[in-house]
Amino acid sequence: MSDTAKPKKSILPRSELIWCGMFLWMVLAVFVFVLLDRFGVLLGNTYYMALLAQFAVFLPPAVYWLAVYKTKSAEALWLTRPHKSHWLLILSSVVMLIAFGQLYAFFAGSLSGSSSPFLLYRLYGPRNGSDPWKIIPSLLVFAVLPALLEELFFRGILPHAFRRSGPVVTAILSSLLFALFQFHPAFFPLYFLLGLWLYLILYTTKSLTASVLAHLLYRMFAQTGQSALTDYYLSAGSGTLFLFLLWALFLLSFILASTAVIRVYRAYAKMPENLHYNEEALQSGHPVLVLMKAHLQLLLRALANPCLWLSVAAWVAVLLFS
Repeated sequence: MSDTAKPKKSILPRSELIWCGMFLWMVLAVFVFVLLDRFGVLLGNTYYMALLAQFAVFLPPAVYWLAVYKTKSAEALWLTRPHKSHWLLILSSVVMLIAFGQLYAFFAGSLSGSSSPFLLYRLYGPRNGSDPWKIIPSLLVFAVLPALLEELFFRGILPHAFRRSGPVVTAILSSLLFALFQFHPAFFPLYFLLGLWLYLILYTTKSLTASVLAHLLYRMFAQTGQSALTDYYLSAGSGTLFLFLLWALFLLSFILASTAVIRVYRAYAKMPENLHYNEEALQSGHPVLVLMKAHLQLLLRALANPCLWLSVAAWVAVLLFS
């Protein structure tokens, strides 16, 4: 009898190789554009260059993923319309994120920095001496496309790649990579928390469209309302009232958004298919501690991914050259 050849096992699961390779591509693509800009290869800083950069960074990974999972892409990405009951969560979350961003920037000493787009947008945006942009191209490049492309990858493709690790690990890893990809170390905590809340919107509504809408409205404010808010702060003379209003707006919107999340999950808990799980969890002793340990193990395993650290090394190189 002849022995049958056994297939060789990959060091990493296929799904992890795919997402890591895609993220590494995105970081290296940014690196290429940074180098081209640094050495003056790409002349002109119009929104056309920003469009080219976004498509070069995001489009190849998205096309590859859709080609691999083409038969299940819509289901895997939760491409559904948000329910009318989810609009309170979406709108209150946008207000909360805007207020939190302004508070973070206030205490960081850079109020206008809270809405700074990621590195490519800073490279290929209009500079001193250039003609003022019209509002429609600006919104397209700095609001519509970032919301669509970033949500597609960080709240669509990555959560599907991490699905076996559970929602907690998925939220942390996708938000970590999202914050890194902004290439803005001073505002890393802000972008990390922004990513976490956008994932909460996704997971609560089971709709990628909901997180896209929240991200889009947030960026639209950055393009249209940020300068007016900054001018008001500078002209007020004292930041006490301004800070008080920001805190009040943040707390009120946080309460509304949290109430909306709780209401949605209460509705989920009453569904017949979830009743058995709820009773089982209550009778299992300390399910929270067990879940925390399991999530921690999965998170440490994911963080040990060599491709992830290779991406981080490329990220550091981009920061050094930018």
